[in-house]
Amino acid sequence: MPSNDADRALEERYLRACAKNIQWLVDRVTVAEGMEITGWAIPPDETATGTFLVGGRPFEEIEFPQPSPDLGSHFWPLPQAARARFRCRTGSADGLFRDGLARLEFCPEGESTLESRLRSWSFPNPADDSIPVPDGVRISRVIGAEDSTNYLLGGASLVDRFDTLLGERYEATLATRRRVLDWGCGSGRFARHFHRWPHVELWGTDIDPDNIRWCRENLAHGRFERLPLQPPTELPSGHFDLLVGISVFTHLSEAHQFAWLDELHRVAAPGALLLMSIQGLSQMGLYRPPGALVRQVERDGFVITGRNVALDEVIENDTYYIDVIHSRDYVRREWGRYFEVVEFVDGVAANQDLVVLRKAG
Repeated sequence: MPSNDADRALEERYLRACAKNIQWLVDRVTVAEGMEITGWAIPPDETATGTFLVGGRPFEEIEFPQPSPDLGSHFWPLPQAARARFRCRTGSADGLFRDGLARLEFCPEGESTLESRLRSWSFPNPADDSIPVPDGVRISRVIGAEDSTNYLLGGASLVDRFDTLLGERYEATLATRRRVLDWGCGSGRFARHFHRWPHVELWGTDIDPDNIRWCRENLAHGRFERLPLQPPTELPSGHFDLLVGISVFTHLSEAHQFAWLDELHRVAAPGALLLMSIQGLSQMGLYRPPGALVRQVERDGFVITGRNVALDEVIENDTYYIDVIHSRDYVRREWGRYFEVVEFVDGVAANQDLVVLRKAG
């Protein structure tokens, strides 16, 4: 816990943001005859309990709330965090998977809402998913750990959350997009799920040549291209009506950021939507940065926190890939010179905040 009042107030602010906007994480998913999940969930107050849904219906067995002293210490302003562990089971997998995914929801109000769907986690049906899973090293360059369950859970959840957001607020879905660019596709955690929509023209691009090679060999439903470290590229101009970039701008210098914003503007079709992620208060609540760093982000808008070594073995420049935090005011001001900044959606992009942009036209 911070020793001075100013830092304590800042930490309480981002811990509460995390508990509100991320709210719950799934540690483990097991699918056999039925399904079992474990993790933690923080209700909005000490009296609320809520329920857990899979495929729109309650789990048959729900053990919640269970003691979680580690979370109680981490989320110190929230007494309910000390009893936040859960284990949920259902005996049969029949009817859990819709369009190949099982949607998992924590519903503090006892029923599914738009908010609970935007915070939901989704898992692909192992019986229907014949696409290979990349090895641990390729996965770790995308999510920071050699964890195939997290890779599958994270990618499916991004697809389901973005599909929900587009359908509820933009009168569109992923299936109604004609040409989609997965910018920074890595080993295909997001792109792999587009096999459900063969009519969508999917492109995946990345600076990681090894992961692009893996995607070309294993994801036949898309076209995958290696990108240079900075533009120009050979991508077609005005081509894409949806562009997705998860945890890409969070690793670029300011100069490279502006170069790629210009390039994305070139390849986006008039009226295209862009879904880009940045670190936000909600994610800060997971790793608890010092107050001085939070104040620096609020003051400067763009802060480099260090070098990221994840791609050292696969790209030629070991100073290119860094860790960056943006403020929302900075994004509105600087990204707004290239696109309309439509909205920020807390915590829905693999725990990062989503920035929805639109190209004029």
